[in-house]
Amino acid sequence: LGVAPMLSADYPIYRIEALMEGDPGEVIETPNGAQELAMIQFSSGSTRHPTGVELTHSNQLHNIQAIIEHQHGTPDDSFVNWLPLFHDMGLIGYHLLPIVAGARQAHLHPMHFAKEPFAWLEALHRHRASVTASPNFGLAHVLRNVDARRLAELDQAIEVLNVVAPVHDVLEEPRKHQRPRDH
Repeated sequence: LGVAPMLSADYPIYRIEALMEGDPGEVIETPNGAQELAMIQFSSGSTRHPTGVELTHSNQLHNIQAIIEHQHGTPDDSFVNWLPLFHDMGLIGYHLLPIVAGARQAHLHPMHFAKEPFAWLEALHRHRASVTASPNFGLAHVLRNVDARRLAELDQAIEVLNVVAPVHDVLEEPRKHQRPRDH
């Protein structure tokens, strides 16, 4: 797996609306080079004013390649995500990275997760997820709203990448109030 073939390949890009109508229509011109602007990534603004950073296609692919090499991302992985795709972790970590790695991916709409947090756990189970992530508030939402008996329906242990802070405090408080599982 390498970045160079993806940067030099001439992949056609089609308009999604045309594909949905059954006709790919005209090809949209692909970027001319690896150093062209791919996106502007903004910081969250949680610690200061949001800041935009221009990222080229090369920046994106090298970042994704580094994550694959040092953390996770193989064709054997299954990524399950509820983070919105307009968030960099959702877009880069849970959509673009699996594409580059050749891995499987499944997405839940963030509103579906908000309304039914057990759906995320079901998706992790159903898709045999090996990679997922959540900020603290997502983990707390699951623990507040999912009964321990429903957790017993799942037979797969999942390692969750917490994208913001240590998980310990989030996990301890709800556990104090959960009913024990019936055996």
